[in-house]
Amino acid sequence: MMKNTGMTRPLDTLGRIVVPKEIRDSMGIKAGEGVHRSSSQHLAEKLKRLMREHPTAKQGEYAEWLRVSQGRISQLKKLL
Repeated sequence: MMKNTGMTRPLDTLGRIVVPKEIRDSMGIKAGEGVHRSSSQHLAEKLKRLMREHPTAKQGEYAEWLRVSQGRISQLKKLL
């Protein structure tokens, strides 16, 4: 899970967000790389669907499929 920096960034007129250089550097994001952000509710819904489709899967498999940590899966399960 991403650490809350307390920083708010505005959208520009094209709907883009500028990620400050310090944050890009700390996260290892290079110029031109894509960045994916998902909301907790969106991930929880995806997890719910995966749990219905694969009820015998292990937590690590759900984490791999959703590209998050196993700890994040535990957090998302609490939202269900």
